[in-house]
Amino acid sequence: MHISEIRTVKKSYTFDYPGQVDCADIEVDGISFRELLESLGFDLISCLGWGAEDYQKDAISRLMLKNSGDLKENRHSLYVCPACGDMGCGGVSLEVVCTDDIVIWRDFGFEYNYGDQGVSREKLKNVGPYYFNWNNYSQEIEKTYGLGNLLPSLDISDEEIKAKLETLYNDFIKDNS
Repeated sequence: MHISEIRTVKKSYTFDYPGQVDCADIEVDGISFRELLESLGFDLISCLGWGAEDYQKDAISRLMLKNSGDLKENRHSLYVCPACGDMGCGGVSLEVVCTDDIVIWRDFGFEYNYGDQGVSREKLKNVGPYYFNWNNYSQEIEKTYGLGNLLPSLDISDEEIKAKLETLYNDFIKDNS
């Protein structure tokens, strides 16, 4: 059994919608998990390091096995839709177990959180299992809280914002005088 090293790093990705998303990418033994999934035809981002506070805390708690999985059969979403983070759009899920301070990621699949479509494992059949030391794993997963964001970046400077606000204010004063 090979013990892999897990790392979480802040990455920025740009999509037609929602624009730029900053999130945590997961690297296993130096290989980006997002890039691995992209090579298999998936355009998803990790569930870690972005979104609302409750969403981030829930994702961390699930992967730390403090909470049950968010999918049927106690499976855990890992890579999700970059626009909404919801498994209704489909995403990559897995089974997470911990024994003797070793965390195991196994049984990767693609699934939705509605209907009886089940888990499609064909494209991901050669991914994993991965074994992580609990200390390395817990440190990397927990540090993702607040790492990125959900909002698209606004390509606008502070000066442009001030100018637009000033114009709006002047128009308001003029219209209400």
